[in-house]
Amino acid sequence: TPDRNKVLEITERMKVKGVVPDLRTYNSAMNAYTRSGDVASAERWLKKIEQNGLQPNAVTYNCLIDACAKGEQHACSADRVVEILKLMEGKGVKPDLRTFCSAINAYAKAGDANAAEKMMQKIEKCGLRPNVVAFTSLIDAYARSDWPNINRVFAILEQMESKGDVPNLETFNCAIHACAKAGDMDSAELLLQRIEQKGFNPSPVTYNTFIDACAKSDRPDVSRVLEILGLMKDRELELSVRTFGCAINACAKSGDADNAERLLQQMEQNGLQPDVVSFTSLIDAHAKAKRFDMERVFEILEIMKDRGLRPNAVTFRTAKSVCRTTEEFVNLRNYFVREKWLRKSNSLLKTIKD
Repeated sequence: TPDRNKVLEITERMKVKGVVPDLRTYNSAMNAYTRSGDVASAERWLKKIEQNGLQPNAVTYNCLIDACAKGEQHACSADRVVEILKLMEGKGVKPDLRTFCSAINAYAKAGDANAAEKMMQKIEKCGLRPNVVAFTSLIDAYARSDWPNINRVFAILEQMESKGDVPNLETFNCAIHACAKAGDMDSAELLLQRIEQKGFNPSPVTYNTFIDACAKSDRPDVSRVLEILGLMKDRELELSVRTFGCAINACAKSGDADNAERLLQQMEQNGLQPDVVSFTSLIDAHAKAKRFDMERVFEILEIMKDRGLRPNAVTFRTAKSVCRTTEEFVNLRNYFVREKWLRKSNSLLKTIKD
């Protein structure tokens, strides 16, 4: 991680010694803030460049667009990218391939696949050749969009290979993420097979995303999920809270409470602390199994309380679906009121009132 305080210290020492920073110095300093997604600081460095009579070049603007892509306010950052590109055009600064790749990445983080597609078209209009980074970011845009177009994702992969650009593991991970978002387990399975056929070693991210695709499918295949977990263990890959959380969610969707319980136990045996999502999914597994075991639900809620976890609105709605009688619902409601969880969440209060 770049030491931004050190950057400021060095530039101040240059001033004291009468050394005038040039554009390369400013660009390097700006890049330190870019890598952490600090858009505001990157903008301030751009002003410093202009205030010192220097003309920003493509590298300068690329750093600023990179900061937008890595910042937290994705929608606002994507809008700023449009402004930066217009600014470059107005100042006669020609965008290069990195400019376009950074812009596509910014649109991807905002989930704006249409804008990312238009930027890809601009690459070719400028006589440049899209690279793996550009294609991967484009697929990522579809993965983060509200309605992932899986057919388009596969078309992009085919386009890459037809142009001699070999998709890397990150490319496939983004594609599987799109499948997970769409709940398309079959397509995710095809992509996992292609990864192995190309000689890549699937990473924990690959498998976690694949399990997530299984969980979000209309027909979660719990046996396949358990197989993947076994494979990860055999390959000594990290089994994280997210890994188990997605797996428990897959069990919940299929109403497999027994495997959900076993996975929670394995999670704890691995030294991991289940989070609110994991416990909520476990309650959901009991709900969908139609066991109506409120005693177990209260046990889970007690465990959450003892570990300092606060159930949210989803937890309450899920637990409510296990109730068979008005009395059970009233007991559940009173429990949440007594624990004062309502004060922490207006959405939870609204859920209980409803």
